[in-house]
Amino acid sequence: MIKTLISLVCCTLLSVGQSHYSLTLSKQKSYVTEPIIAILTLEHNDTEPISKIHFKPLKLEGYAVLPLTKTDQDQKQHRYLLIPHLPGTHLLPPQSIEIAHKDPHTYRNIWKTLQTLSLTHTVLPLPSGITTVGNYTLQSHIDQQSTEANKPINLSITIKGTGSLENMQKLQLPLDNALVFASDPSIHTEIYEGTYRSTFTQHFAIVADKDFTLPILSWQYFNTDTGLRETLSTPSYHIAIKTPLHKSLLLRYLLLLLAGIGIGLLLAFLLITLRHRKKTLPSSIAAQIHKAKTDKALYSLLLPYANHAGISEVLRQLEENIYHKGTYKVKRSEVAHLLS
Repeated sequence: MIKTLISLVCCTLLSVGQSHYSLTLSKQKSYVTEPIIAILTLEHNDTEPISKIHFKPLKLEGYAVLPLTKTDQDQKQHRYLLIPHLPGTHLLPPQSIEIAHKDPHTYRNIWKTLQTLSLTHTVLPLPSGITTVGNYTLQSHIDQQSTEANKPINLSITIKGTGSLENMQKLQLPLDNALVFASDPSIHTEIYEGTYRSTFTQHFAIVADKDFTLPILSWQYFNTDTGLRETLSTPSYHIAIKTPLHKSLLLRYLLLLLAGIGIGLLLAFLLITLRHRKKTLPSSIAAQIHKAKTDKALYSLLLPYANHAGISEVLRQLEENIYHKGTYKVKRSEVAHLLS
């Protein structure tokens, strides 16, 4: 009897011992922020079915770990996307899994822990001046290339492709003869067919009182497909600013010449005129707000008032509606009241 039990135990342990747990990487060397695939695989002897599996998710320090498959306890292979954050040679520690076989006599589970071998993964530093790796395209869009003085031109820049853009810095648009209002960038990521994809979007509003040229905006990244530093650039846009001559200003000028008003009276008249214009400005703005038929038209009209506490929130809601399919209902009368 004792001899029979010993034989059964030995047979069970042998079948468990034929199971194997492994960790494999798609690349043994990669760059900082370059996504790679890690696979945990359980192989076992089909003649002795596994009754239960206690799967433990992959954990690695210095890496962002993103599951590509469901963390099902009964699943025998799990895929992950790893994004390394630190350069250097890293020793990936063994990963463990617990499996059980049924004892044919007692029907009780006999548990055993399997471990993968430790792996070495080398993370290469990025070339000097580069913060992003992958394969990307750049698109720029400007809503118009001719407008009236002090009315905004809207520029949108989108960078998208395979790779991680989470660490990308806000783009800067240097212009000396115009005011530039830059939004905070939005970054969208997704895992599609085992690849990590990112989209970076940033919007600019430019206000000027004379013609200007938008400079070429360039961005560099390291292309992991070609192994080369590559540069993406926007076109150079020339913007024409219309400056119509106001009849009222010309009439005042002629009247002043004919009446021979002295310098002192002219200065006084200009001061009174400026004060009057400041007082009537809110009603003019209110009329334009009520005439703005679309969210985009209202967004362009309000952008120069972005520093106003109430208007900044309205701009955020409009931006959600325009660029992210938001459903905010912006009441023109309430917006006009904020600037009155």
